[in-house]
Amino acid sequence: MPSNHERLYLAWVSSATLHLHRIFLFFATFAVGFISGLRSMTGLAVTAWGAHLGWLDLHSTAISFLERPWFIYASTAFALGELIADKFPGIPNRISPAPLAFRFLTGGLCGAAIFMSAHQSAILGVAVGVLGAMAGAFEGYHLRQKLTKQKSCPDFAVALAEDVIAVGGALLLVSHLY
Repeated sequence: MPSNHERLYLAWVSSATLHLHRIFLFFATFAVGFISGLRSMTGLAVTAWGAHLGWLDLHSTAISFLERPWFIYASTAFALGELIADKFPGIPNRISPAPLAFRFLTGGLCGAAIFMSAHQSAILGVAVGVLGAMAGAFEGYHLRQKLTKQKSCPDFAVALAEDVIAVGGALLLVSHLY
């Protein structure tokens, strides 16, 4: 039978582990939202694939449609289209009202999926995802402007680096949530 000190230590370790899981849940949700701010469809496509591959458990939730093949293929096609279209001039910037609102929508949906998969509040997940999308959209926009205008980096190279960060980051985060 464990001593009182051992029981206290085990309770503390259990509590600390729970807090670390919760902190990572908030961080990962904000980060996937941030990625949605960089590339509006990337976070959503990777979240849908994560649900399909069993990385996220969305069975019997209001957003279980994310794991359906039609949604996975459509979101993946739109994500690939966005990665290509971003390289062309004339595309509205990400902080224009309509693209920004869409980034909030996709970031919030990703946040809801991550939180619901962890059996946490969907509303809180939406809020964290939207905040991440807002940060990603504005920081990504201003950093890209700074790198291309002030540092004279080629826009195409900056856009490709942003693609790698968005796709790689989303895959890394969603595949390691649990």
